[in-house]
Amino acid sequence: MEYLEIRNKVEELNRQIGELERQKRHVTNINEEIKLTNKLAKLYLQKECVLNSARQ
Repeated sequence: MEYLEIRNKVEELNRQIGELERQKRHVTNINEEIKLTNKLAKLYLQKECVLNSARQ
């Protein structure tokens, strides 16, 4: 991956993570909170994979 591709992908993942974090703060239903937590974990893993691939 090129530098700009990696940067754009990380920025997009950060945007999605921020959006889910904001949603999670306002959730009162525990099932919704669990769903959002799982989505966040998936996004964090994707971000880590992109960053790791950039280091190689």
